[in-house]
Amino acid sequence: MESSTVTSRTMASTLATGIRSDIISGAWPPGTKLRIKELCERYGAGAIPMREALSRLATSGFVIAEDQRGFRVSEVSARN
Repeated sequence: MESSTVTSRTMASTLATGIRSDIISGAWPPGTKLRIKELCERYGAGAIPMREALSRLATSGFVIAEDQRGFRVSEVSARN
């Protein structure tokens, strides 16, 4: 496996952890649109690992991936 691929995956994991913590702490309230460019600037990351991190968070339910619209923070409910 190429070093850049490993680095991208490691960065995506780090980003997912940081964004998840920020969602839990309320830094990103439910329903907030997560714009890739703004996230990249805030977390000091590139777009590719950021998209990977958001996709991971979508799999775990913290983020909603919307076709052609990007990502937003999941709404909170008693079921979640």
